[in-house]
Amino acid sequence: MTPENNVFAMPHILKHYDDELGQLHDSSVEMLKLILEQWELLMEAMDEANLESALEVIALNKEIRENESQMHQTILRLLAQENPVARDLRAVLSISKISGTMLYFTNETRKIGKLILTLYEPRSGAPNPQLVRDIVKISDGIRIALDKLVIVLNSQDSNNAYGLLKSSADCENAILEAIRHQLGFINQNPRQVGPGLTILQILNSLESCRNHCKNLAEYCIFMIDGHDIRHKDRLKTKTLD
Repeated sequence: MTPENNVFAMPHILKHYDDELGQLHDSSVEMLKLILEQWELLMEAMDEANLESALEVIALNKEIRENESQMHQTILRLLAQENPVARDLRAVLSISKISGTMLYFTNETRKIGKLILTLYEPRSGAPNPQLVRDIVKISDGIRIALDKLVIVLNSQDSNNAYGLLKSSADCENAILEAIRHQLGFINQNPRQVGPGLTILQILNSLESCRNHCKNLAEYCIFMIDGHDIRHKDRLKTKTLD
C-alpha cells in the first residue's frame, strides 16, 4: 500500500477531519487487538479447563462492545457532519462494516466462553481429549487469522488478507471433520450426549468465527484496494449455470 493510496495517511484541508479519521483507524486496530486477547484467553480456557480464563473471556466482551459503540458514534458523526466522498467514504463505510463484524465475533466468543463453563462442570463428565485437541487446533487457526488481520489494519497492506481467504477453506474442512468425529463418538458413547452436544455447539460457533474472519478480510481488501470480492465466487457459479 503506497502512501498516496492510504486514505489514513493523506492530509485533508481540515485537521480535525484528519484527526477523526486517524482516531477511527486506531480504534479499529485496538478493538481487534482486544478481540485477539479475548481469543487467546478462550484457547487457554479450552486447553487447560481453566474456568477463570473462561470468565475473563465473558467479562472482556463488555469492554469490546463499548469500544464498538464509541466507533459507531464517531462514524455517524463523520457521515453527518463531514460528508466524506470517494476514498474517504469507502474507508468510513468499510470500518463501519469491520467494527460491526468484530462485534459479532466477540459476541460469539462470549458464547463459547459460556459453553466452556458448561463443558467443564464436574457433573458433566470429562469431554473426549481428542476432540478438545481438535477444537484447540481449530482455535489456533482462527488466532493466526486474527493476528494477520491486526497486521493488515496496521499496515494497510492487503496481502495478508488475501492469504487469510486462501486458508479459510482449510479451517472450514477441519471443523467439518471435527463434527464428524464428535457425532461418531456420541453414537459409540450414549452417556456422553450432554458434553457431546456442548462440543457441537462450540464447533458451530467456531464456524461462525471463521466466517467472521473471512468477512473481515474481505472488508479490509475493499477498504485498502477498492475491490469488492465478497460475492465473486457466487457470481462465477451463476455465470457457469
